Amino acid sequence: MAAGCSGSLLYFYLMQSYALHSRAELTSTKRRIAAPLFLGPVLCKMPVWQIFAVQNLLSGPGGVMGLFRLLLRLFSSNRRTSRLRSRPQPRIIVTNRPLLPAAGTVLKGKCWVIDGDTIVIDNVRLRLAGIDAPELDHPWGQQSKWAMVKLCKGQMVTARIKPELSYDRVVAECFLPDGRDLAAELVRCGLALDWAKFSGGKYRHLEHADARRKLWRADARQRGRLPPQANGYSA
Repeated sequence: MAAGCSGSLLYFYLMQSYALHSRAELTSTKRRIAAPLFLGPVLCKMPVWQIFAVQNLLSGPGGVMGLFRLLLRLFSSNRRTSRLRSRPQPRIIVTNRPLLPAAGTVLKGKCWVIDGDTIVIDNVRLRLAGIDAPELDHPWGQQSKWAMVKLCKGQMVTARIKPELSYDRVVAECFLPDGRDLAAELVRCGLALDWAKFSGGKYRHLEHADARRKLWRADARQRGRLPPQANGYSA
């Protein structure tokens, strides 16, 4: 409030000073009256040092025209700055997600087992095609994982990428060096179920008689009785 009062007092002082010093310079009464009225709102918001600078401009050579040029530069620069700030900036999104291999690609190497139906080869997460193994926190989930670890230990696994995607995993048919299908072997062990929607019933004949009762949560997922985030494949 003090700043506003001081600005108003200085403005009053400037009006008086302006009336005294600008008579020789300005011949038009309208111009002499219009300039202080125009500057009033501006000067009341200025710091003290800026108001004295305005007074010097008014009383020095060039007078009102010099002040007008100063204000013109000030307002034009403010408009230019506001336009630059309002201009939408391009968004740059950086992601560390590796490019997924295309369908038909063949990966070969030693694998890291995540769970019963997920392995990693060359930093690519692969979902075994056509089967459904229990999650790690579901009944028989840990047994399913370690059965897959036992199958893959020390082996060079060949993965043939399929067109489907399962969340952040590509879907693949995976084989051991002797030609055995990893998905078929896990179903044969009684620790995974055939998923006919994606396999066409390819592995159903390998299921144990009590497999769907034992792996009841995987069976419920296939029947749509679990939430979507629990599904092994994307919708």
